[in-house]
Amino acid sequence: MTKLISKITAEDWIAEEETSDIFECLVSDDRLELIEMLVDRMKTIDVGESLIVNLVNPPDDEDLSRMNGGESKTKSEDIYLFNGHL
Repeated sequence: MTKLISKITAEDWIAEEETSDIFECLVSDDRLELIEMLVDRMKTIDVGESLIVNLVNPPDDEDLSRMNGGESKTKSEDIYLFNGHL
């Protein structure tokens, strides 16, 4: 079994030939929800896919304003995309 927790810059990540140029980001302001999202995603992840997990502050008025103006796709919760980025 291989285990590693590391810090890496985006430039170093992209320069590595064996890594994907695409990150899937899991973002929540709730720890338990974030853990649930991670467990669900780990059930279907393929070798070579990458995940970023971010615990964030609850949204303030500015964040809510951007979310309301963003494109949203509904699965079991709203997922907001801003110009292709979360």
